Amino acid sequence: MRISHYTRITDLGDGTSLLLNLPHKRADVIPNEVVALIEGGSLDQHADTSRALLEAGYLTVLSSEDEVRWFEQHVAAQISEKQAANIAVVTTNSCNLACSYCFQADTGMRAIPQRYLTEGDADSILRSVSSLIGSRGVSHLELFGGEPLLPRLGNVVRKLVLGGAELGLQTHATTNGVFLHHFADVLSPTMLNDLIVSLDGTAEYHDLRRVPLSGAPTFSTIINNIELALDKGVSVYIRPNIDRRNIDGLPKLIDFLDDLGILAHELVKFHHVNVHPDPLSPERGVGDHYMSANEIDDYLTSHGYGDFVSGEHSAVFDSLGTMSGRLAAYLRDVISRPMFDACGAPARNIYFSPEGAIYNCHELVGRPDKAVGMSTKRGIVELPLWDKWRARRVDLLKNCRTCNLALAHGGGCGARQDTESLDVWGVCAGFPEEFDTKVVALAREDRLSVQSA
Repeated sequence: MRISHYTRITDLGDGTSLLLNLPHKRADVIPNEVVALIEGGSLDQHADTSRALLEAGYLTVLSSEDEVRWFEQHVAAQISEKQAANIAVVTTNSCNLACSYCFQADTGMRAIPQRYLTEGDADSILRSVSSLIGSRGVSHLELFGGEPLLPRLGNVVRKLVLGGAELGLQTHATTNGVFLHHFADVLSPTMLNDLIVSLDGTAEYHDLRRVPLSGAPTFSTIINNIELALDKGVSVYIRPNIDRRNIDGLPKLIDFLDDLGILAHELVKFHHVNVHPDPLSPERGVGDHYMSANEIDDYLTSHGYGDFVSGEHSAVFDSLGTMSGRLAAYLRDVISRPMFDACGAPARNIYFSPEGAIYNCHELVGRPDKAVGMSTKRGIVELPLWDKWRARRVDLLKNCRTCNLALAHGGGCGARQDTESLDVWGVCAGFPEEFDTKVVALAREDRLSVQSA
């Protein structure tokens, strides 16, 4: 009997440790005296404890090789061979805004010559999408950019939206919302029915960050367009991009949208994201702007906006032992949503680009050396790189197969990997240390909360 490969032990700093086994969906806090017995292999004289730890999955009687095979089978059994594909159409790499934190500069997309999808391209893409509906469970199209809803792309967007509707597909769009009113005729629950729109605070904050090169304000236009979309029966996910420069505008934005009745609307979702300054921005390196999601949540909670923290927790797992509070909530989230890959890129994402290439990741669009396929009049032609992406799963990557946090991390970002390593190694990028730090901090907050109650 030995410690399972998939058991993580984190010292909580108060004489106890967290035991976590993600494949077995177990988490418990136990005394460090028991941890010492586990790590020292000295549980032979403690039959009841040994039996409980074995039943929970923290200990195993399997050999190292057999347990790895068990893990591979466990993951494979939970992954459908025909996962629904996320179909996205990049209508352009151009944008009417020049936000300082935009990821597209980091990936080099701004350095690529401006490209715009043509109506002929749209016809070819719709034929390819039609061929995927039966085999990949396609339910919608996603419009992406750049800014996918530029006025000059009106005919292309309408062809995609109406063509998708004829195929029984709804269309989603990630848009800055500035030109949304130009597409009012296709805003509908059966056509362009779902939007992600960014607002970075009230006008005083937003209009300093999300602006065209002319510097013209955009906040009021976007608010009007959000209300237009809601009136048309379209769902809107409002996404503030937050760092230290505009964090004070987040509560103000919540109050503003609440006063307008937007937050109470049944078709509205509201969720902040944390952003890094763009490496090409002159502000990069001038002050520490970055805030972690946890820091933003703490800010909201301390200012009386705890209902708007980013965590979405579920209780679909076996046991949390003696835990409660924020640590338990965090572990519910981690345990109930196992990550077999880090994102949709390996198995689900298909991005059609203006140059006719197909990519798995939006950060790689426009880089032909990273293309996984081509969209042609005959349909999709797969390139060798597609198989490398398909192999990027925690049961296939060498270092992930024995990692006790693999199902919380998913193997890391493939867009940052070189081609040779893409289907071989996961990238931890400091995640194990970040995980332990967060667990310890949440446990400490829970203890302080109990003491002050």
